[in-house]
Amino acid sequence: SRVEGHAGVPPANAGSLFAAHVGSGRCAMVDLGQGESGHEVSFEAFDHACNGVASGLQREGLNRGDRVGILSGNRWEFLAVIFGAMRADCVAVPINLRLADVVVNDILADADVRLVFTDDTNRDRPAPGLRRVSFDDPEYGFSRFLDAGPFDAIVPDDNDPALQPYTSGSTGRPKGVLLGHGGIVWVTQAAVQMRAISADICTMVAAPMFHKN
Repeated sequence: SRVEGHAGVPPANAGSLFAAHVGSGRCAMVDLGQGESGHEVSFEAFDHACNGVASGLQREGLNRGDRVGILSGNRWEFLAVIFGAMRADCVAVPINLRLADVVVNDILADADVRLVFTDDTNRDRPAPGLRRVSFDDPEYGFSRFLDAGPFDAIVPDDNDPALQPYTSGSTGRPKGVLLGHGGIVWVTQAAVQMRAISADICTMVAAPMFHKN
């Protein structure tokens, strides 16, 4: 499974890690949380959604380096927000659903989150006044947020933060961990090569996507 860009060169933006597979017609993932048979998402559809998130964030007035919160259970849209935010050089902040509301809002404030994506179960947990987009809201939800047009991923510096997960807070308050574009691209390539991961291999993701690793 290649992680290079279309020209065989590693992408500078971690949000474009799967660019080599777009156009293959292959399935990128199956969301097993949406019915018995699951919801299949092709690389093309996923790429389209990631571009839509990037465009939508810019349309909402977010700039490079702005934080985007995610307060949701596992679903394919969770990943689209992570990759889409990275393409806009925004920083995704996945939040542990098991934390108390006061801690969740402490993280949102500490990260200075400008916009948070939620599912219906968690949509009322962020403090009032924080802009939010629900994956499940038919009125102003994820599908209406998306811009269907193309998007050229912003070229970041290697050390520009791409993700800001938080520690569990077991020794105090949760602390934000800055993960840069360059590091994410490097470790992904290393994992593919060292573990001999190929396009024939399927992986089940059972751990919560908000986990800091």
